[in-house]
Formats: sequence, structure tokens, C-alpha cells
Amino acid sequence: MLGMATDLSLALRVQVLERSLRRTRSLLLLGVGAVAGLTLLAARPLQPAAEPVTATEFRLVDSKGNLRGSFCLLDDQHPSLALLDGEGHKRWEALVKNGEVYTYLRDNQGHGRITQAVDVGDHPHFLMHDKGNKPRLHAAIADSGAPSLIFIHADGTMPAGLGVHADGRGWVLPAAGAAAEDGKNGKAGQDEAAGKK
Repeated sequence: MLGMATDLSLALRVQVLERSLRRTRSLLLLGVGAVAGLTLLAARPLQPAAEPVTATEFRLVDSKGNLRGSFCLLDDQHPSLALLDGEGHKRWEALVKNGEVYTYLRDNQGHGRITQAVDVGDHPHFLMHDKGNKPRLHAAIADSGAPSLIFIHADGTMPAGLGVHADGRGWVLPAAGAAAEDGKNGKAGQDEAAGKK
């Protein structure tokens, strides 16, 4: 009787083992088939798009249909890429206009606060604006590579600045020894400091 129980136990174990091997073999074959299929899909040549997409404007909208970005031509000639906040204010914009390239960073009300530009002469500019969008700080680099930093008053005059001439000499506006009350601030003081007078 003990021999019969052992034989039955052994037969059950063999049956479980065979079932497990069949399952493992099936999963292995399925895995090999999936890898082979993916390899064949990856190996086939990519088909180019039948036609390029052409449009005058692309709009990015959120789930509520609010405009959140656009890529368009302003005045049908100046390419512009803009990102808007949830209130509809442009917060970032890149624009090419009349041979110059600009990027703008705007505040929560959509007022310009930082402008970066490269003008038609390939001179880089960096401007910081006050809350009224008036430029107050202007950094630039001339053809010679000479850098300048100009501080701008709210009325548009340039009472202070510093920079380097092309020959390497530094300049300061107002010029050393000149006081703002001597009437040589703004453009006259800048010309004098830059050696133009």
C-alpha cells in the first residue's frame, strides 16, 4: 500500500512538472515570436510622409479650447512662435522681422520685461524693461567685439553706462570727473565718454 501511495505521489509530481514545462515552453515561444516580430517591424524602412503639412498658422489649445501657443506669420511676412499663459497673455515669443531676430519674455500682464535681439548688423542686444515696458538696461556688443552696458532713465535718457572701446580702453558714463548736473548726461555725455567729441 505504501508503494502504491508513493507511485501516486510521484505520478502527481510528474504531471505538475510536465504542466509547468508546457507553460514555460509556451511563454518562451510567445516571447521569441514577439521579439522576432518587433525586430522585423524595426528593420523595415521608414516610409516618408506622403505630403508635407502646409499652413499659415498652427494653434496650440488646452482641453478647454483656450489658445496656449501659436506658430504663425505676423502681417503675412514675419514668422512668430508664441506661448501664452492661462489668462491668454503672451509670456514668451520668438520673432524674425526685417532681418532681425527677437525673443521676448513677458510678465503676468503680458508686458515686455526682457528682450534679446540680434540686429541686421549681427550685433547682439539684451534689454531689461520696467513694468511699463520701457527699456531701462541695455547690454550690447559692437562689430569690434567691444561690450557696453547702458542704464536708461524712465524719460529715455542714458545718464550712466560703461563699456570697452575697440582699442581696449574702458569708458564710463558720465565721464570721470563729470557730474550729472553739468548737463552732459544722456546722449552728449555718452558721446563724450565714447570719445566721439
